[in-house]
Amino acid sequence: MVVSRTPKADPEPQPLNREQSVQGLFQMLAAVPLVVSNSVPKDKPELRTALLADSAAIAMYAKPIGKGAAELAVNDPRFAKVLDKVIQAGPYGVLLIPVFQLGAQLAANHKVIEPGVLGTVESDALIASVVAEEERSGETDKSPTSNSRPPAFVSP
Repeated sequence: MVVSRTPKADPEPQPLNREQSVQGLFQMLAAVPLVVSNSVPKDKPELRTALLADSAAIAMYAKPIGKGAAELAVNDPRFAKVLDKVIQAGPYGVLLIPVFQLGAQLAANHKVIEPGVLGTVESDALIASVVAEEERSGETDKSPTSNSRPPAFVSP
C-alpha cells in the first residue's frame, strides 16, 4: 500500500497583539534597573532608590506606550513592519541578559561602575581567572612571543 505524503501547509501565522507585546517588552525592560538595584553597594542608597524609581516608571508607562505603538502601527505601515519584527524577536531577548552583563563587566574594567555590580569582578581577578583556566586546560605558552592570546594574558 502506497501512502501519499502531501506536505502540510504552514499554519497561518497568528495575528500579533501589538499592544500587549509592546507592554511585555517594556515590562521586561523594567526588570533591568530592578536587577541592577540589587547589586548597588549599601553606601549608595540614592542610586538604589533612583534605579527602583526607573523600574517603576518603565513599568507604569508600559501600557500607554503599548497602546500608542499599536495605534501608530495601524496608521504607519513602515512603523508596523519594524514593530512586528521587534515583537517577533522578543524570545531572543534572552541573549540581552549576557550581553548586558558583558557590558557591565566592561564598565567595571574601566571603573565606570564598581566591581561587584551585576556579578562583575575586579579586572585583576578577571585576568587571573582567565590565566588559571588556560593553565588548567594546558593552553599556557609562557613565551613572550606567543601569538595564541593577547599580551595581557602572557604569564610572567
